[in-house]
Amino acid sequence: MNGVNNPNNLRIDQFLTGCRPFDAVTEHALALQKLFGAYGESRLYAQHIHPELADAVSDYRSYDGAADLIYYHASIGSNVGAFVLTQETPLVLQYHNVTPPRFFEVWGNRLAVDLRRGLSQLDSLAPQAALSVTPSRFNAQDLVDRGATNVLVLPILLAEGFGSASWQPPKTDKIGSGANFLFVGRTAPNKRQDLLILAFAAYREMYDPHARLHLVGGEGDAAFEGELISLISKFGLWDAVDMPGMVDAQDLETYYRQADLFVCASEHEGFCVPLVEAMSYSLPIVASDHGAVRETLAGAGLAVPDVDPVTLAGIWHTVIGQPALKDKLVKAERKRFRDFQPAAVASQYRNLVPQLRDLCRIPALDG
Repeated sequence: MNGVNNPNNLRIDQFLTGCRPFDAVTEHALALQKLFGAYGESRLYAQHIHPELADAVSDYRSYDGAADLIYYHASIGSNVGAFVLTQETPLVLQYHNVTPPRFFEVWGNRLAVDLRRGLSQLDSLAPQAALSVTPSRFNAQDLVDRGATNVLVLPILLAEGFGSASWQPPKTDKIGSGANFLFVGRTAPNKRQDLLILAFAAYREMYDPHARLHLVGGEGDAAFEGELISLISKFGLWDAVDMPGMVDAQDLETYYRQADLFVCASEHEGFCVPLVEAMSYSLPIVASDHGAVRETLAGAGLAVPDVDPVTLAGIWHTVIGQPALKDKLVKAERKRFRDFQPAAVASQYRNLVPQLRDLCRIPALDG
C-alpha cells in the first residue's frame, strides 16, 4: 500500500458506477478528489465514463490495487460494486441512496434490475465497510438496518464556488408574463413529474393562465416520459411546459434565476441536491414530504404531505401570492444554506481525514 510505504502520502481511490458532467455524485467525487489530494493522492475509477471526463477518470478494471483506502460511492448495482467487494483494502462506503426498484418495475424499465442488484450489494457493503458516510439520517437508518456499524452523516460536497456571489449570473429577463415553476431532476417515476404537470394544469385553470412549468433533467425513462407527453397533450400545455432535458451549467443557472417557485413532488429522495441549489438562489421551495426532503429543508421551504393536484396547486398559489410567506421562506433558506456551503462542508471532510488514516493504520503526519 502506498501510505504504508510512505507515511506522508495517503492514497484514497474513489470508485463510482458512472461519471458524467452535471451529476451530483460525480461533482461530489471530483471535489473529494481535490480535497484528498492535499494529503497524498486520490484516483477516480468508474465503469461508465463520459467522454468529457475521460482524462480525469479511469476504467475500474485498470485499478492497480495500491490504494491505502477504497472510497466507494453507492447508488445503484453495478460491476464496480461487485469489484469493490472483492478487494481486501479497507473500505469507506459513501451511500447516496438506492431508489426502490418498485418505482421502475411498473414501467418495465430494466433499471429496476440494477436497483435490485444495488440493494443486494448494499447488504454486503454495509457490514464490510470500516466507515459509512451519507448525507442524511434517512440514509443512515437504511445503512444501520443493513448491518453498518460506523455511520457518519455529512452533507454532499458541492462544487467549489457554489452559492457564492460569482456563482450567480445577473438577473435575466423573465420568460413570459405569468409565474414560472421549476423542477430539476431525472425524468423518472419516483420524481413524479406527472403530479407536477397535473397540479400545474389546475394552477393554470384556477389562478394564472400564463404560468409556465420547466422540467429540467435528462436520462428519462422512455415509458414514463411518454406518459408525461400524453398529459401535456391532454391538457393542451405544449406552450406552457418546457422539458429541455439535461442542460449545461449556464442554462441551469438561468432557469433558477428566472423561476418564481421550486416545486418537487418526488416520492423518494436520499438528500436532493436541487433543493440546495434552489436555496442558493433564494428561490422559495414547495416539496413533497418524502424520504430526506424534510431533513434537507430543515424549515427552509414547505414540506407538504401527499395531496391531490388541485390542493397542491392551491399551496403553490399561496406561496406565490403572499409576499410575507415568501420572504419568510427565503430568509430560512439563506440561513439553512450556510450548512451546505462548500467551504464549510470541505472543513468537515478535512476533519475526517485523520479517521481515514486510522482505518489504514498509517502514522499521522508530523506537525
